[in-house]
Amino acid sequence: MTANTYVQQYAPVPTALDALPQPPVGFTGREDDLAYILGVLDPDRSDEGPAVAVLSGWGGVGKTTLAYAAGHAAQKQGWFTGVLLVDLHGYDPQAAQAEEALEALLRSLGVPHEHLPPPGAGRDALYRSQLNARQDKGERLLVVTDNASAIAQVQPLVPPGHHGMLVTSRHRLTGLGRMRTVNRLQPEDAVALLEAALKNNDPDDPRVGQDPEAAERLASACGYLPLALQISAALLAQDPGQPLSERADALGGTESVLDGLDDGERSLRTMFDQSLERLTPQEQDLFRLLALNPGPDISTPAAAVLADQPQPATERLLARLAASHLIERTPRARGRWQMHDLLRA
Repeated sequence: MTANTYVQQYAPVPTALDALPQPPVGFTGREDDLAYILGVLDPDRSDEGPAVAVLSGWGGVGKTTLAYAAGHAAQKQGWFTGVLLVDLHGYDPQAAQAEEALEALLRSLGVPHEHLPPPGAGRDALYRSQLNARQDKGERLLVVTDNASAIAQVQPLVPPGHHGMLVTSRHRLTGLGRMRTVNRLQPEDAVALLEAALKNNDPDDPRVGQDPEAAERLASACGYLPLALQISAALLAQDPGQPLSERADALGGTESVLDGLDDGERSLRTMFDQSLERLTPQEQDLFRLLALNPGPDISTPAAAVLADQPQPATERLLARLAASHLIERTPRARGRWQMHDLLRA
């Protein structure tokens, strides 16, 4: 059966090409990231590489939200006629396999279940056939693959031709496309997110305006991390009489700040645990040992002494931890590594 036959057979089936959610209230501070991503997705860009942007960063930093915002911005530019969205659940106990993701994408493209090929090369070929046929008709689709944890999950989903792709991951998935590390918010943007989230629950909530210093302390206690700020706003909304200073003091006074960043539905500790579980036992041991370092950063030789193992082996483990965004290289100091305070906790 040829690719054209596939397309003609499935054309009447409804498709799902507008499933991209809106970014949450308070989305802010990502102008540079958005400009970079749109530069990759621009159909008139000067380079001829694939229109694939890989957004990586540690859990809770706002990669998914940024991908949604970038997708909507690209559609407003008229660059895409539709969006395909699939969550790969890469950090859940049962991550989605590429074959499952291909099935979801094919069904979004209008392929009925009874016509899906069995798992194997047939689905990959049909996926490319469907996208090539849409390109021939003048369509350009954006494929958003969220929460990937391995290149093997994503590689079969990379669209052919002039279609575009956004990938989010807590790992640096090199080799798929243009890479962008998503970092924590700037302090003023973190405060703006906190205020927007509070006012989304109650437009008359005055607490940020009444005590901007406490708002800055709370944003700092949250590590300028969007998820932590959203959780704190939810907890404050549950207790409208709680001053921001009291919430900031509570985060600073708990045995672990992560205990105070759980609203019953979202938990920063759970998200970090998911990342830790993806590590090898040797990587997990080194990660825990690095948290004992009292200074702001640590050198590779010192980490090797702490781990009681040869420096080359330690350096390889450090690089893998950095690729997982659980530590990062210290800026302007080669061979030194640092850890965010919330991850240290």
